[in-house]
Amino acid sequence: MPHIPDNPTPAQVRTAYNNGLIGCHVDAKGAPPDIRRKARYATDQALAEFDKPVFGAAAPALMDGPDPDGLYMPFRALAEIDRETFQVVQAGPNCTSHAARRMAGIQRAIEALSFYPDDETHRFETYEGRDSSAIVYRARGDNGPGMAIATGAKALKEIGFALSQTYCDGRYDFTTEAKSYAWAKFGRRGIPSDLRDELKPYRFRVLSYIGSMEELDRAISAGLCCMVGATFGLSPTPHDGFITGIRGHENHARTIEGGDFRRERRKQKLYFFGNSWGLWNAKPVQWPEEYGPWIPGQTVLTENDVWRFVRQRACWVGSSAAGYPDTTIPDYWLA
Repeated sequence: MPHIPDNPTPAQVRTAYNNGLIGCHVDAKGAPPDIRRKARYATDQALAEFDKPVFGAAAPALMDGPDPDGLYMPFRALAEIDRETFQVVQAGPNCTSHAARRMAGIQRAIEALSFYPDDETHRFETYEGRDSSAIVYRARGDNGPGMAIATGAKALKEIGFALSQTYCDGRYDFTTEAKSYAWAKFGRRGIPSDLRDELKPYRFRVLSYIGSMEELDRAISAGLCCMVGATFGLSPTPHDGFITGIRGHENHARTIEGGDFRRERRKQKLYFFGNSWGLWNAKPVQWPEEYGPWIPGQTVLTENDVWRFVRQRACWVGSSAAGYPDTTIPDYWLA
């Protein structure tokens, strides 16, 4: 199987995926049979174990609200606090843990920027520091490459996430992506109990499966970031001003971290996708001004293409709050 070299460039990571590296386990056509079985088992297990595991049931207030028709950019909160985090390049086939890392970072940034001391639904008064990919990837339970999105969801709920720092008097060093991956690749060893104790405050309270475009839209409009796995690749060059299309095959995890539902730029809804390869793609030549400064590595897809991702049964969203409150969006998110 193709591998990612030490200290890889974005081009080297992309090449490995294009040549068949499996970073995300997906139960869909194009994935190897054993990977499909792993992904199916992980998804079924999470759906059986979680309380109200489907987003539509877990967030009835959001689902009953009006159809979202605005511009929603949760990722802007993280860009405001820690723009350089978008340039971290994954060190191995650990894209699922990077999608979880980005989802956690965006949520913590949102809560830090809209924190109200007397609001018990919010847990993070400050951003504290950049997220590490280590815990979620190690929690996969084996030493093989890649993992399912549902397995990442279980890790966030049962164990939590770590920051890019040392833990337990320096016994665990997650200060860089290389150090995080070097520790996390030995998934069979599990998460030590002393580290689990330190991560309890960083567990997500609720994780939910996104199975429809309606659920995805309601999640994004509430200021949530979703992680999604698929067997599709994306073009590194926009084909329509700033729109990116599906191209090729990749067993890869990404984030869906915003949406433009106004249908002003195109007749379809548009969605912002995040990646874990740093600057792997070309900057759009017609980037809309109201979107703010372009985030290197980010792409925008149309509703028709995004539905192809969602239908592969590997889209999850989470919240550190007790449920899914409709987050107050800071003014700087919107034009």
